[in-house]
Amino acid sequence: MLKDTIIGNWILDPLDVKSLQIYGNISIEFKDNGELIYKIHSNEKDEVINIVTPPENRNV
Repeated sequence: MLKDTIIGNWILDPLDVKSLQIYGNISIEFKDNGELIYKIHSNEKDEVINIVTPPENRNV
């Protein structure tokens, strides 16, 4: 049985040139506690955006 979930680590497809041009080299981690960690990777540093969603808004 499949679960309706997006929990886990997601990365931008490195072969998707158009998306890389628009968004850059990014990764997103969805945690089961409602936390989303959005990372923009570069050679010099990673920029990190942390977002926490309240329980009542966690349905996608």
